[in-house]
Amino acid sequence: MRLLPIAALLVALSSPLAGQAPIVTPEGDPSVDDDTLYALAVDPADYPEEDVIVILDDGIVIQEADGTGRRTYRTVAQLLTREAVDSWAEHTFGYDGGREEFTLNWARVVGSDGEIISAEPLHQQVMDMPVPEQSPIYTDWKRVRVSLGGVEAGTIVDYSYTVVTKDPVMPGDFFTGWTITTGGTILRSRLIVDVPTDFGLRKEERDLAFEPKVRQVGDRMVYEWSTADLPWIEPEYFAARIASGMFQRVSVGGPNRWEDIGAWYADLARDRYRAGDDLAAAADEVVASFETRDAKLRELHRWIAQDFRYISISLGQGGFQPRPPDEVFQTLSGDCKDKATLFVTLARRLGYEAYPVLLSSSGGVDEDLPSVGQFDHAIAAVRGDEGWIFLDLTAELIPFGEISPGYQGEFGLVVFDDGAVEEVEFPDSGAEDNVQLVSLEGELFEDGSMTVRYVEAPTGVLQYSLRSGFAQEFTAREIDLITQGLAGRIVEGARGEDLEIFNGRDLTAIPRVAVTLNVRSAARKSRSGDYLLDLPIANFANPSLVTGLEDELPTRKMPIDVDGVSGLSTAVVRFVLTLPEGWEAELPLDVLADSPFGFYRATYAQEGRVLTIERTFQGRSGTQPREALQDLIDWLAAVAEDDVDLVILRPATVS
Repeated sequence: MRLLPIAALLVALSSPLAGQAPIVTPEGDPSVDDDTLYALAVDPADYPEEDVIVILDDGIVIQEADGTGRRTYRTVAQLLTREAVDSWAEHTFGYDGGREEFTLNWARVVGSDGEIISAEPLHQQVMDMPVPEQSPIYTDWKRVRVSLGGVEAGTIVDYSYTVVTKDPVMPGDFFTGWTITTGGTILRSRLIVDVPTDFGLRKEERDLAFEPKVRQVGDRMVYEWSTADLPWIEPEYFAARIASGMFQRVSVGGPNRWEDIGAWYADLARDRYRAGDDLAAAADEVVASFETRDAKLRELHRWIAQDFRYISISLGQGGFQPRPPDEVFQTLSGDCKDKATLFVTLARRLGYEAYPVLLSSSGGVDEDLPSVGQFDHAIAAVRGDEGWIFLDLTAELIPFGEISPGYQGEFGLVVFDDGAVEEVEFPDSGAEDNVQLVSLEGELFEDGSMTVRYVEAPTGVLQYSLRSGFAQEFTAREIDLITQGLAGRIVEGARGEDLEIFNGRDLTAIPRVAVTLNVRSAARKSRSGDYLLDLPIANFANPSLVTGLEDELPTRKMPIDVDGVSGLSTAVVRFVLTLPEGWEAELPLDVLADSPFGFYRATYAQEGRVLTIERTFQGRSGTQPREALQDLIDWLAAVAEDDVDLVILRPATVS
């Protein structure tokens, strides 16, 4: 990188009038000297680990008390390798066409010497958001697609765009987040937030390594977070980035409270909890064969989750206001808020206390900065004997009362009819709830062939992929293909028969698949006369991971994310095999490895003719300090001691 005097660096990011947030237009940014900025171009040889370095990461947000405002973002990045070209020559921006205006201020390509290669895009097109074939969403959102010319390794891509909010979703609503440290090299980072003096701005600053600036200019408050020379951070295995203190971030919100958001949504939904005669009659017919109130509620959940198509008409206010239940019933379709409202309405007819719940489908809501902008999903809550029962009516394969893995342990907002709210944390399943059970039980014959019954029965969040795979009807030919495919996946060359499956859409069914395997050469005869039995179960040894972690020992910087090591789940694999009369197995040693990173146990036993092998792997959660890396290595090495793929069998001695 070319070194510049301090004065020049200050000019590169300076306001034209002290304290004002700059207004960026297609004519430029009055607070930035482009030539000084482009002079920061680097020699790619100095950054061998990176494909791109960011010269400037810039955001300017001007917010008004009524929720209107403008936000401008600029990125100036130098491409260091050919691999970076394809992803940086094409850009897509998004905005709400019904509520916002979008302006591409510029998108240009500059040489490393500062000379303009292309001053404007080769092509720019505004498009509607595509509508997926499954779970269609019709929305006002637009996409702006931009193609740039002259992009090659060494060049600089510089683009800026502004989005003006004309019609806020909720009056006064405001939330924005800014990641200062991304892990890649950033030479200059700046966020400016400009609000009225009496706005009541709330902010959360995480791990800042510099002092932000705050100044009052007339009736405006201007907050600025500016820093420079953020280095590349080497990726590490199982890095707990948030706990590391190395990743700086700012989140900013408005004065709204969760109670304000509850009152806003309650007003939108106020007249929506009514069932007309046709809907009421249909719901009564659906639950007519069920005797108990609880059984009727479960069937209503299944009916709405599975028999009503997911279609979202998120145009205008429809993106936030639920449709009337009668309309949802007439079309047999709706989005998350429509289906949740329909369920709440019908649950109340059964005498249950039920309400909508607002949340983020992927979690991560900042509870201290209330904003409707943090929510993108709605589910239902029913008050049960032991507290709330949460039901996602868009998740057709999640059984009654179970929580989607995307927001377990996360924040939700129950909204009562009068606008009052209750802040909740969704239940979080543990390793003992998410269990992958696999068993193989059968007999080995003297010719080395084997017949075993394979059974797979996952629970908790591990069940959904199996449910999805068997959520349809199959022809006889498809059943045969599944049978042989499953058998070959478990043991190469095995033939399958007697496939036993379940209906994945039956939410009361236990997820379970079984198949009988016929293996011609399960045990191979060695020159010594012994037989080598290939184990049809996986072990959990990972020597390459151990090697990678050992390489990090001298330089490890970040704490260890225990969840990333093994996950909150349990795997139990059991192999029970009846051997021919008089045969004995040479048993490997048992292994027991217990640590804060997980639990592992492998046992080998023979009683009479029956050989039993069992392996249990259970994950843990939490964060461990970087100094515990050697403990993690030791634990993984202990698990790797059970690197057993075969067992030696000695046939009966002929006297």
